[in-house]
Amino acid sequence: MRKSSTITLMQFVRRLLVWMATSVFTFLLLLTVLATAIAIIITPTHIKGWLKDSGAYSGFVDAALKSLPHDTSKAVEDDLLAQPGVQAAAKKAFTPELLQSSTENFIDGTFVWVEGKSPKPTFNIDLSGAKQAFATGIGDYALQRYNSLPLCTTGQVPATSDILSVECRVAGVDITPAINQKVQEITANKDLLDKPVITPDTLEANGGQPGQQPFYQNFSQLPRAYRWSRVAPYILGVLAILAAVVIIIASTSKRRALRRIAMPLIWVSILLFGSMWLVNYGLNKIDEAKITNENAVASLAQTTAVSIAHNVGKHLNTVYLWFAIGFLLLGGGILIALYFTRDKTPKAPQDKPETPKISDKKEVKPEATTPIATPNQSGQIVGLM
Repeated sequence: MRKSSTITLMQFVRRLLVWMATSVFTFLLLLTVLATAIAIIITPTHIKGWLKDSGAYSGFVDAALKSLPHDTSKAVEDDLLAQPGVQAAAKKAFTPELLQSSTENFIDGTFVWVEGKSPKPTFNIDLSGAKQAFATGIGDYALQRYNSLPLCTTGQVPATSDILSVECRVAGVDITPAINQKVQEITANKDLLDKPVITPDTLEANGGQPGQQPFYQNFSQLPRAYRWSRVAPYILGVLAILAAVVIIIASTSKRRALRRIAMPLIWVSILLFGSMWLVNYGLNKIDEAKITNENAVASLAQTTAVSIAHNVGKHLNTVYLWFAIGFLLLGGGILIALYFTRDKTPKAPQDKPETPKISDKKEVKPEATTPIATPNQSGQIVGLM
């Protein structure tokens, strides 16, 4: 009785181990796919390509000019930021090429730190030349505008000394000092690129509030997490293989073990195909939603985010597709191999005990014989037995 209980317990433990190993194997397959997708997608090259494709660089200056506070008390023609010359100077100074090179400088310098090649980011973005070019461009525009103004009439005194707002030219007056003063004002303006040279130590967290640490100190765990994401696919893949080995060892037969390995592969491949459909469905819903935001910079950020989401979804579906096909071929191949290698020997029929045949003829009983009396020598009669 005790031996029977021990065998039953061992069978229960073995079945539990097989079930747990199969569940862990399925879970590890999913984690391996996800970790691989992260490792493949999150790279400096991809991020730079996504930003370039989104059109953020070409639309940033227009969005920034629209988002800056405008003086609504003045007419449109008197609004400095609304004047075409000022906008042209801004676009000429802050070109899409400059914005792209500065952004890529930041990305490359940040990934050097994230990848553990440097104790801190190494980017150095110098926009002081662009700020000076913007101020000079406004000065050129101010001179062109002033020269196009009509001469002031006799006794007419300009209502303002601002070279960008003056309404007439004063005969015989040299405006060069006024233009140079305007250029110096713009160059020294703290509202426009207060820190034109951007380094890891000048780029502070939380919008650069006083007393804040540099951003890379607040995200000190990011390099470790990134390096783990690089090796996670290999670790999870090895663990999945070990789970498959446990399934083979704990199963009563190798054929059953292979079948238990094949089914999770097929189910995960089906799940990946379903995930691809969900990604496409979500992206279509995002496209259908109209982006409405009064702030031009926020609207540009949303448009950029949608474009990046499309690129991420495209890369994610590519990874899902390759894994889904691979798992489906592997799992289906195992099942096909099991089918064609099954035991085709017909089972021998079991011998049944022969049942005795009952004869239709009735059993003939021997007839009883009557003993015959015979005399002996003495003349007595004795019966024959």
